[in-house]
Amino acid sequence: MIEYPRIFSLSTVGVRKHYNQDYLLHQVRTDFTGNNGIGKSLIADLFQLIFIGQKSKISFGTESFKNKDRHIHTIPYNTDDAYVFIHIEFKKNEFITIGTNIGNKRSRPLKSFWILNQAYNDNDRKDLETLALHADQLAYSKDFLKDGQFLPINQLARHLKKNKKGFLKSFTDLEDKKEYYEFLYTNELLPINLAIDENMDAFAKVIQSFSKANSLDTESDKILKDFLFENSLDKLETKYKSNKEKLEKLINEYNELDEEIHTIELKQEVLGNLKELEQLKNDAQQNYLTAEYHSNYSQYETVANKCIGTSNKIEKETDIISNLKSDLPKISKQIEITKSDYDTYFKAQESFTNYKNLFNARAEKLASLDQLQKMKLPEIDQANLVKINIDEYNHQSIIDRVNKLNSDLKRYGTIDKINEKTSSQLKIIADYKAVKSSELADLEALNRILSAGEDGSLIAQILKDGNNLTKEQETVLFGLLKNVDWGKPDNPTKGSQYTKDSSLLKSENIEEDKVNSGYWFAIGALRTFVPYSNDKQIFADTAKMNDAKKKKQNAINEQVKSINNELGEILKFEKGDPYDLSAVDELKNLNKDFKDFSLYERSKIAMSIAESLSTKITQDQKDLELSLRELEALEKKIPIKITDEKIDDQLTSYIQKVAAKKSVHTDLQNKLETSKSTITQKEENLVTLKALLDSQEKERDELKKKYEGALIIFKTRFSQLHIQDFVPTNINQVNVENLQKLYNTNKDNYINAYGKASSRFDTTKDDLEVKNQMDDQNYSFAVLELVLLGPKIKHTENLAPALKKSNQNRTKVMQAITQAMLRIFKLTKTKYQDFEKTVEDLNDFFNERLISDKYHFKIDFTPNETFKIDWMKNLQSSTQAAYSEGELQFSDSVESFVEKIFAETTSYNEKIKFSDLLDPKTYFDLSTRLLDKDGIDQTGSTGQSYTAIVLLGIGRLSIVQKEDRKGVKFLILEEVSNMDKGNFNTFPNIAKEFGYQMLTMTPEPYGSNEDEGWYLHHLIEGYEDVNINYAPPSSYFKTNEARQDLSDYLNNVNDQ
Repeated sequence: MIEYPRIFSLSTVGVRKHYNQDYLLHQVRTDFTGNNGIGKSLIADLFQLIFIGQKSKISFGTESFKNKDRHIHTIPYNTDDAYVFIHIEFKKNEFITIGTNIGNKRSRPLKSFWILNQAYNDNDRKDLETLALHADQLAYSKDFLKDGQFLPINQLARHLKKNKKGFLKSFTDLEDKKEYYEFLYTNELLPINLAIDENMDAFAKVIQSFSKANSLDTESDKILKDFLFENSLDKLETKYKSNKEKLEKLINEYNELDEEIHTIELKQEVLGNLKELEQLKNDAQQNYLTAEYHSNYSQYETVANKCIGTSNKIEKETDIISNLKSDLPKISKQIEITKSDYDTYFKAQESFTNYKNLFNARAEKLASLDQLQKMKLPEIDQANLVKINIDEYNHQSIIDRVNKLNSDLKRYGTIDKINEKTSSQLKIIADYKAVKSSELADLEALNRILSAGEDGSLIAQILKDGNNLTKEQETVLFGLLKNVDWGKPDNPTKGSQYTKDSSLLKSENIEEDKVNSGYWFAIGALRTFVPYSNDKQIFADTAKMNDAKKKKQNAINEQVKSINNELGEILKFEKGDPYDLSAVDELKNLNKDFKDFSLYERSKIAMSIAESLSTKITQDQKDLELSLRELEALEKKIPIKITDEKIDDQLTSYIQKVAAKKSVHTDLQNKLETSKSTITQKEENLVTLKALLDSQEKERDELKKKYEGALIIFKTRFSQLHIQDFVPTNINQVNVENLQKLYNTNKDNYINAYGKASSRFDTTKDDLEVKNQMDDQNYSFAVLELVLLGPKIKHTENLAPALKKSNQNRTKVMQAITQAMLRIFKLTKTKYQDFEKTVEDLNDFFNERLISDKYHFKIDFTPNETFKIDWMKNLQSSTQAAYSEGELQFSDSVESFVEKIFAETTSYNEKIKFSDLLDPKTYFDLSTRLLDKDGIDQTGSTGQSYTAIVLLGIGRLSIVQKEDRKGVKFLILEEVSNMDKGNFNTFPNIAKEFGYQMLTMTPEPYGSNEDEGWYLHHLIEGYEDVNINYAPPSSYFKTNEARQDLSDYLNNVNDQ
């Protein structure tokens, strides 16, 4: 049996994924299935748009589509206007249509609408049957289009009226929508009046909880509270604010009294501090003036004495300047005399130096000439003379060369014999080097043949053939035939030999000669001798040839090394370096004199010098005569007598005498300059001293003014005292500047405090008498005190009685504030009790029903042990205690005061906000349980948690509903595929038991324990556009045993 009203169908127009679709809904259960991302979860969001209709209250529960597109304005697809609507069948074949227009701009509001059989306004008196649409008037998705085009809602209204005789009315503003919701509630199309904000909030939470049931944590205390109870905190805060004016008035009165007390206490404190500052100022001034007087007087005496000292210095400096100026002419005359004497001697110094040099050179030449004349000359060899310039050779070179020639001639005989011996030795060396170089080349060539088997040689061919050779054959091969080519050479030279027949070495061609220790080798009629070889054989045994070759190569390398060493020693000999040729018999008697022709050439030069020596002696004799005349001329230029003995010492003594004369002259010049400089310096000092005297006299006069001024001020300020009675000890150590700073500081402190005190209080801020005190810089304490305290209090000693009276008045106000706060928190406690009663009612509601014939659902309401509601009882006593201890402060707010009182009352150490204290939800915890028939807790599985959310939603709406009324009720279950079949079958039972239509969204729908069937819509992704599903969907009527195409099933039902 169908229960009315019920949702007959759901339609979409221009909606993403669904696009233009129509879905019939079963009176109990309708499944939507399909792959993930096909748009199943979007159906739950579409129901929110239909029934809630306010963007601020809508919260999409699941992943309807990608997160980046998850906004209301993105639901329209390929259109500016999308529509979602349902047909509600409230009697058999009698319907009304409700829905929502969705714009594609974020700024566009949702527009709710209904479609009736005729126009309807709030004031009309028409019953629902009159307004009902008949089945043929129902508009589906295709009817919302005009020529395949989407229409704005105003054009849609005209289109439906023309084509379906339906009257569409839309509602945009919140006030307009209240008419919409009142209509649905009044006509029992909805069991709850959604025009009431609290009901709307509860309804929205329930619908959203169905969508979020698989992600909501039923073990979360906050989630349960927010779900079950309206936000009572807003009401409490509103109530608090409505009483806040009276409370603030009391607080203002309290604060005014508190401020009055504070002001009186502050005046007392300010005046007391000011009096102390005045005394500090007076004491500092007395100390400063006393020190100023005595210090300046002491300094005056010191500076006066300095003036006398400076005057004496000026007189002394003036005398010194006068004496120095009188000595200047005498010094200048002495400078002229010494300069003349010094110039005479200095000019002669050069002549004396030349005389000494010439004298010494002449003496040396006389001695050399004597040696030349006495030297033994060789017999002149005319055949070996060469052209020379004898003047290019000094005496010592001539003597050395001639003596060497005499020695060499005595040793070797003649110059020609020196030439012969040199030529002979050079030939021996050259011949020996040629022989060794040839041997070296032969050895290196042989080594290459042995190492690489050099092509084109007889030896290489024999190596290649690998034949054994006898001792005599090998001796001939290496001794005579090692340079023989194998085959005719391309570029022969003189002596080149070649063969193409290795039989050349046959034994018949070799004859041993033991007498001469060798062999005769025959080539035709020619015989060639080769001596025995001590070298190890190579070709004796071809099997051992490699080893023999290696040994032969080592022997060759040693020979090469020995020859290179000999050639190296010969090169050292030729360069004139140390050498060793003792191991070479041919060269062990070499003479270094004959290593080249240098001795021969030097001997000819020396012979030529000996031949020209007489000419050299004659010229030297003439030069000596000329130098004697030069000495006589130089002697005449020297102002002292010169002897020919120790001429160098005489010149040294003369130079010292010239230097002494220059020193005397220089000292006189320096003395003159020093005197002039001293005069200049003294005159500058005199200017400085006079300026200093002026400064000292000025300082003396200023100090006199200072100590006299200090005395005048002291007598004026402290007329009853005598300044001589207050002489500071250690006056020179007294820092007057610091005392002045201290006085100025204390004075400034007093003046500043005086100014601050006068400006701190309204009574003195603009007072003329106080202002005159400040303008005249008198700063009288008595004047300020009288003006500040006024005629009522006058003096500080009268403050205590006034303070006591103000405290009594403040206590009365505090008590009134406490009572006001108690009244506010009484509302919190009342709401707390209401919540507790609501949970009791819910438990009563569920106790009457056994869920799936197995479970009792229970909600546990547990008072919070940390935040006990009873703390409010202590509010009054805690406030009194804080007041008594002087800690009651309303400077910030009542809220902060209450937070502080709570912390002190409960010893709660963490920060707590006033709003939390005002919120009744703070004082209890909520939890849910599923109990079996034996009372054992079965909470924990995903299916049971989901069940808890659904039951809470049903219970929540039952509380809001308050009375049993008709109206469409529905459950939307998403993503239930992770439940087992047993848990899932609970939900159809719940739906039937509480009169709800159930919609499920899952990739794999479950069967049912009920005999009754249900509808299933299989959503299929579009082929051309993934955002437009295939239309129509595959829809079936389902039972546990079979399924039937939905259209066929409905046709059969209608035919019956």
